[in-house]
Amino acid sequence: MESVEHIIRHYQPTCLQEEQDKKQILCYNDLFDDLLTRQNTIAHFSSSGFIINQERTKTLFIHHKIYKTWCWTGGHVDGNPNFGQVALREAYEETGLEHLALFSNQIASLDIIPVIGHLKHGKWVSAHQHLSVAYVILANEEDHLIQNKVETNGIKWVAFDQIAEMSGEAEMIPIYEKLLAFIKRSSKGVLKSR
Repeated sequence: MESVEHIIRHYQPTCLQEEQDKKQILCYNDLFDDLLTRQNTIAHFSSSGFIINQERTKTLFIHHKIYKTWCWTGGHVDGNPNFGQVALREAYEETGLEHLALFSNQIASLDIIPVIGHLKHGKWVSAHQHLSVAYVILANEEDHLIQNKVETNGIKWVAFDQIAEMSGEAEMIPIYEKLLAFIKRSSKGVLKSR
């Protein structure tokens, strides 16, 4: 398994924002011993999945209970440096989809996402940074969805041209646009069983 530093250092940014975020993530890596767990309350890695149907026309959004908006799936890596595996795990946990596959083994988006302070399970979580490593994930739109009622208020397929309207987070739109651009320039993935 490659080190986190190696993975980030060898990522090829697609825009100025990613160039700067990559530098900042590598700086965090030099400053902190553990970016893979929430024990680091300033910044830690998360991995997200932008789930798309096989026709590449829709994405699967969850309605996040904490953020109170429609968004992609994802979560903390909890010590696992295999970001693609984490993205798949989170996609499964939040949607119940059993037939998931990475569209590409390549990271689709690298971002630092600010998280505002919030209550979680009755405890206060102070503001911090998510060092987000995102992947595009293929799914079958006809497969049965199982809502994770602990973490979400809903789940639904959203047409690509409806993403901006559905998302309540204006700061996420540029990330979703990067993911759509990644899909357009990448070859089509193959769906396999989980």
